[in-house]
Amino acid sequence: MEDVRWPAEQLEEHRLEVSNRIRNLFWTVSGDYDIEFEPDTEKYVYSKQTVLYEAVKQGAFARYFDQKKLGMYLMKKIYFSAGEDMLLPLTGLCMDAAVNRFIIRERLGTKEIREQAFRELEKAEEEQVSDKAGTDLIHRIRLLYIRHVLENTDDKGMEPQAVRRIREYVELNYGKSYLSESEQVRVNRKFCTGIHKNCILYLTDGILQSPVIKNNQYRFSQLQFEKNKAYYGNNHWIIKRNISVLAESLKRAFIIRKDDFVSRSDAGQLVPERLWKIGRTDDDKLFNRKKRSDDSEFVIDVLIDSSGSQADRQAQVAAQGYIISEALSQAGIPHRVTGYCAFWGYTVLQRFRDYEDPRETNERIFQFRAYANNRDGLALKTVSSSLMERPEKNKILIVLSDGKPCDMSIQRPGTRQPKIYDGEKAAKDTAYEVRRARNQGIFVIGIFVGNEEELSVEKRIYGKDFAYIRNISNFSRMVGTFLRRQIDME
Repeated sequence: MEDVRWPAEQLEEHRLEVSNRIRNLFWTVSGDYDIEFEPDTEKYVYSKQTVLYEAVKQGAFARYFDQKKLGMYLMKKIYFSAGEDMLLPLTGLCMDAAVNRFIIRERLGTKEIREQAFRELEKAEEEQVSDKAGTDLIHRIRLLYIRHVLENTDDKGMEPQAVRRIREYVELNYGKSYLSESEQVRVNRKFCTGIHKNCILYLTDGILQSPVIKNNQYRFSQLQFEKNKAYYGNNHWIIKRNISVLAESLKRAFIIRKDDFVSRSDAGQLVPERLWKIGRTDDDKLFNRKKRSDDSEFVIDVLIDSSGSQADRQAQVAAQGYIISEALSQAGIPHRVTGYCAFWGYTVLQRFRDYEDPRETNERIFQFRAYANNRDGLALKTVSSSLMERPEKNKILIVLSDGKPCDMSIQRPGTRQPKIYDGEKAAKDTAYEVRRARNQGIFVIGIFVGNEEELSVEKRIYGKDFAYIRNISNFSRMVGTFLRRQIDME
C-alpha cells in the first residue's frame, strides 16, 4: 500500500479513500469479500501502521479461524459480567499470537507492517504505564507482549541474553533442574530432533521441591497441592480401596510368577522312587532341581499429562497417579512417576518419584498441577529411553493423558523456534513413539483421562492397549486387568 497520510483537517476529504484501501487489505488477506469490516480511519491519522496491521490481523483471523464462534464467546463472557475493558484487549493479543505464524509465512510484507505497528503501540502503551501502584493492569500486559514481539523480530540467530532470561523464567515457574549443564546439553542433542527440533527438555523435581524463590507460582502450586490433598481426604475410602484391590491383584500375579518350579535333573535332590532305574534304563535324571523364574522382575514408568487441558480434573488425575504408585509400592515393584507439559518451547518433565524412592515419596504426586501445553511424543521418547536403561527384563509404561497432544507455545524471543505441534501431525508423532517403545520391548498402556470426544485420538495412538475409565471407583479394576494380562503374558 502506498504510504499516504493526511493531516487531521484533510482526513474528512479522503476518508472514503482511506477506508476503501484498508477494507481492500482486509478482504485480500481474508479471501472473503462478503465479510463486513469497519476500519478505524480516525486512528489512521496518528497510527497508520497500527490500523493497517489491525486489518491484516482481522483478515487473517477470518481466514483461518471462526469469527462467529469467537464473537459468541465474547458476548457470553461479557453477559456474565466479564470486564470488557480487560477482555477485548486480551482477545486482540491472542488473535495476534494465533495468526502470526500463518500470515507472515504467506505474505512477506506483513512482518514489516507488524513490527512498525508494534513500535507505534509501544510508545502509546508506555505513556499509560508507570511504576505507580494504581497503573492499569491491561496496559502492563499489552506492553509486555509488545516488547516480546519486538525482541523477536529477528529470529535467525540465538541471543544469549534472551536464552538466559527464558531459562530463568522456566526455573521460576517449575523449579531448578536436577541435571547438570552438560547433561542437559546431552539430552537435548539426543532427543530434540525432527519435529521436536529447537525444543528444550527441562527435567526437574518441581517448584515445591526445588524452588528458586517462593514466588506466586510457588504459592499457586502449594494451593493446588492442598486442593489435591483435600480431594484425597474427601474420597479417602474409595481411593484406599482402589489401592488395596490393585496391590493385591499385582501381588497375586507376582507370587505365581516367582514360585520356584521343579525339573528333573542329573543333580540336585535325590528322588528315592527313581532309584530302580539304575542299571535298567538310560534315564540318569534321578534328582529334582528347583529353578527360579529369571524373568519375574518388572519395572514400571508412569507418565502423567500435566497440560492445561487437565485443569478441570487436576485433583482426580493426581489421585489416579497416586493409586497406581501406592499399589506398585505395596507390591514391591520399582517405578517412577513423571508429569509432563510444554511451555515456551520447553518440555518440562517433573519427577514426582524415582524408581527406588521410599513409599513416602508417593505423596509428592499430589503436587500435580495442570499448566500450559503438551508434547506427548517428546515426553514419551525421553522417558522410554531411560526406561530401556533399567536392568529389569520386563518394562511397562503407563501413560495417563487426555488424547490431545498439542504444543502451541508462543514464540520465544531471541531463540530458534520449535515447530507448532498440534492436530494430525502431533497425534501421528505420539503414535510413532508408542510403536517404537513397543518395538523395543516396552509394554505401553494408555489410560484415558479426558473428554469422550477426544477418545478416537487416544485409540489411534494406543491401539487396543488403552483404558477409558469413567469412574474412579472402577479405576483399580481396569488398570489391574491390563497389568495382570501383561504379567501373565511375559
